[in-house]
Amino acid sequence: MVDRGLRHDATGRSSTAHLRKFKPKNKPKECGFEQFCWMPLEMMEHEAFRALSFNSLRLLNRLLIEHVQQGGQENGRLVVTHENLRDYGLNGSSVREAIDECVAFGFIRVKAGGRWAGTNRPNRFQLTWLGWFDDDSARDPENTWKGVTADFIARWQTQRSVMRKATRRWRETKKTDPTPELRSTVLRNCGLRAVK
Repeated sequence: MVDRGLRHDATGRSSTAHLRKFKPKNKPKECGFEQFCWMPLEMMEHEAFRALSFNSLRLLNRLLIEHVQQGGQENGRLVVTHENLRDYGLNGSSVREAIDECVAFGFIRVKAGGRWAGTNRPNRFQLTWLGWFDDDSARDPENTWKGVTADFIARWQTQRSVMRKATRRWRETKKTDPTPELRSTVLRNCGLRAVK
């Protein structure tokens, strides 16, 4: 039987009188409203959430902070720059990996920014377990993380491991490359050799 914190009085009826002493501790502070952001228990217990790396969790936390700072009204248009993420504690070289992991596991969506014609547009993020706004209309949460399976997580982590090893090997050969005249990535990637 599940204990729901109910106690029975002398007449056999359940009573929550003993819980009244805890009630003041569960209320917001009297001096003002404490801001918060909702995160469902089902999501936190899901295998995709448990498989997130430390950097991906930091990314989610920084996006939650931005969401709360915007009053919970800008999901889908959250702007967190690379510099914001580095200031929050992410290593600059791991930001892209953290974003890719959160997108792959269905916790965020990203509308890519970039540099065009002398302008710099940052990425815009959406937390998928919260409602969001698109073209001034409210949308329901997508909860795409619910579709992520253990098999997908294992395949994705294996693929990421292979990519990391390939990148490491490429960096090592780049440092010890005996042909300094082949500095062009176009020539190196195509397998062409310079003709003397």
